[in-house]
Amino acid sequence: MRAVSFIRRMGTRRLAVWLLLAAFALSLLPMLIIAVYDHPSADDFNYGVRTSRAWRDTGSVIKTVSAAAEMVRSYYKGWQGTFSAVFVMSLQPAVFSERLYILVPPLLILGFAASGMFLFHTVFLRVFGAEKHDAAIVTLMILFLSTQFLPSPVQAFYWFNGAFFYTGFHSLAMLAAALAFRPAPERAVSRYVLGGLTVLLSFFIGGGNYVTALTLIIVTGSLAAYRAVLRKGKYFVPALCFAAVCAGLLISAFAPGNAVRQQNLPGMEPLRAVLVSFPYAAGFASNRALHDAPFLLGALCAVPALYRIAAGCSFAFRLPGLATAFFFCVYAATFTPNLYAMSAYGDGRMLNVNYYSLVLFVFFTLFYWCGWIARRAPGQELTRDRYLAAAALFLFALACFTSVYQNRDRMTGVSALRSLVNGGAETYHAEYMARQTLYRDDAAADVEVAPFTVKPYVLFFSDIKADPDDWRNLGVAYFYDKNTVRLVPGGTEGAP
Repeated sequence: MRAVSFIRRMGTRRLAVWLLLAAFALSLLPMLIIAVYDHPSADDFNYGVRTSRAWRDTGSVIKTVSAAAEMVRSYYKGWQGTFSAVFVMSLQPAVFSERLYILVPPLLILGFAASGMFLFHTVFLRVFGAEKHDAAIVTLMILFLSTQFLPSPVQAFYWFNGAFFYTGFHSLAMLAAALAFRPAPERAVSRYVLGGLTVLLSFFIGGGNYVTALTLIIVTGSLAAYRAVLRKGKYFVPALCFAAVCAGLLISAFAPGNAVRQQNLPGMEPLRAVLVSFPYAAGFASNRALHDAPFLLGALCAVPALYRIAAGCSFAFRLPGLATAFFFCVYAATFTPNLYAMSAYGDGRMLNVNYYSLVLFVFFTLFYWCGWIARRAPGQELTRDRYLAAAALFLFALACFTSVYQNRDRMTGVSALRSLVNGGAETYHAEYMARQTLYRDDAAADVEVAPFTVKPYVLFFSDIKADPDDWRNLGVAYFYDKNTVRLVPGGTEGAP
């Protein structure tokens, strides 16, 4: 009875917000703590060779940034055209000090959360005039699902090269989309400055990964067209963002280096890649629906809040079928670039962006259908039982616990906590530092190291091989100025 009385006094929506906020914060806490054991790997070294040497030799930020620009020029001609991404990846924190690499997870996790909050605050509060508790419920549920049940946590938040290339640029795209949606400031100076920065950000995103650039093109282009045709104005900034991201993408796509890289990949014809994107997107979504109970229950938990937001706004919601088709096309477009380039889904970092887009597709589709239903049953609540929402949250929590019981690494926060508690993260860190001692030994020209005895799920991405000519080994050797590095069972030696 005390629990019932407490719920009545506090209010169901406020209680739901506090419960979701606590769950989200607690899930992020071990993800942030484990950052102290995070270390670079794979392409972190390959992209950081020139810049790390510039920093070691000169100690000059300007010279190091200049080396990053030279890296962009070299890769643009010889390997890949994603100029914005190459520039940022060349300046990964370990270039300046490997101790700074612990900043990677907080940067990517908090950046993702902040940009998501800003986008959903803009859409639900500023555009649709939602009540703050309803907007918070939807926002927290989207962010919880996006950070805890994604395909590859290490490639989302812990491995800088792949994580910033995809999750980082996705976060920037959410920021750009929010700024494009947001009403312009009253003051002319603020309006022009903010508009200019949004356009520059869009151009920068165009030089990143093709998945995010294509998605932003569709979103800003559709927003500009909608406002121009139906709203008769306020389309200038979205139109400029559309042009800017298109320009960045074209500069990236026509790089000579892309042809060199594509020789190693089994590509697909453009039209076929577009058409095949739809069954690939449907297959990815159905796999989540059939095997991921927290994903479905989390979305259903948000339905009452979505309904109240939709019922309380002035938007007509006349065409739910067309809206669903549009949302699905935007989601399916996230599969097209990888199908065109490699005829496959892509690695975990690419699947992460597919998953973020799936979450948004489901929530915005539910929102539109809730609005359509509300317009046909005005004045009716979706549910009058204040305890139904609490029951839905309980079922969601139960699904999360069941999912974790079946697979300890299923939830990112739980996996990180597990690696902290069982000592796996600390052991991995100690073994990495033992390697680094050898790498930093100027007297050792050829280094042999033992394999890691533990590989924490959220921290470990890739390792060097026994073959010293493997691209991973070459990256590490060049980064530390060694002749060779190789993996040898039981070996931790440096040969002069």
